[in-house]
Amino acid sequence: MVMRRPWAAALLLTACGPDAAEYAYLRTERVEAAEGEGEGEGEGEAPIPDEPLEDWDVEGADPLSGIFAVETVVKAKLVIDLEARLVHRLRLVRRGRHVRQRFTLCDVELPSMIGVAELTIPPLLRALIQSIPADSEGDFLSSEAPVGAVYAPDIPDVALGPDDDDGDGRPGVTVTASAVLCEDDVEVYAALRIAAGVTGEVVDADTIAGEAEPTLEQEILGWSDECISPAAALEVENMPGSTFVARRVSPAQDLDGNGNVSCAEILRTRETP
Repeated sequence: MVMRRPWAAALLLTACGPDAAEYAYLRTERVEAAEGEGEGEGEGEAPIPDEPLEDWDVEGADPLSGIFAVETVVKAKLVIDLEARLVHRLRLVRRGRHVRQRFTLCDVELPSMIGVAELTIPPLLRALIQSIPADSEGDFLSSEAPVGAVYAPDIPDVALGPDDDDGDGRPGVTVTASAVLCEDDVEVYAALRIAAGVTGEVVDADTIAGEAEPTLEQEILGWSDECISPAAALEVENMPGSTFVARRVSPAQDLDGNGNVSCAEILRTRETP
């Protein structure tokens, strides 16, 4: 049985007049211990994958160019108000109004009703979404001067499924769910399409901030236990008021010292609200 349900999750922005002071700074300044541990690995942590910086032409690029960690707080409603949080890596190269960019979704905290139903992205699916960056290029800034410019990039949709995209032998992609009606965690198999209308404002050379209008469409293709079916049938509604902030990463976040700050490094050094 296939059921179409709109869920709140996915990309980012739409803004006017953001104040960067209202947003918590994403990058941590407390990474000294990790820097002294070889490849940036703490005790019990997985190694940082060796991901080199994109081999892009940066000649003539201006100071806005670089890598940003982007956090989006997605507002949703399912009887009660809910939130989802998205973490992206943004690499951009800017020359005047022209921008070349890559958005990579690093992690997503899906909207959940604590004590009723909670959804989590398992490591296999997290690795899959990180392997599908959204590349685009164009005159995405409203002016030659970056500060105060409107940033309106074109971001391609990302589709997952209905084939077995994460290679686990199940239809679509697998999300882990827990629900009050289920004794144990349950697998939910879904096809996802992530899309976004994006507009923001350049606050300064290190910050882009604004409001979000994110959307995630899903088709539930099945589940591992019928106990999850009542929860899977619930509809989560997108709500206004979602926000995002993009902060330039610091050199200290390059834990393996290879000249790039990857999704793994952004997540490892992220300060959780």
